[in-house]
Amino acid sequence: MNKNILILVSFIFLLTGFFNNSYAKNSFICNDTLPKNSSETILEFNIERHCNDSIIQDIENKKIYLYGNASIEYGNIKITANKIVIDWKENTILAIGTKDSMGN
Repeated sequence: MNKNILILVSFIFLLTGFFNNSYAKNSFICNDTLPKNSSETILEFNIERHCNDSIIQDIENKKIYLYGNASIEYGNIKITANKIVIDWKENTILAIGTKDSMGN
């Protein structure tokens, strides 16, 4: 009985491998019809962003929030603040500091 089950399982295993190869031979890959983007990148430098606490991305409103000793670097420009808000709709960056021990 065990020998019959072994033969049956082996036959099914070999048969599925045969059919998988036949499907693979009949499939083909289509060439991409979209034009390639030939334009250069718009930005001259990469934008680097860092923070110690968290980064929250608000996709719906196209904003990114950086919390806790946040910084943004673009080329030789660096902005550092406790909180930074990047608004992609308005193309603005808002840097918000915290009050010091004197309340300033």
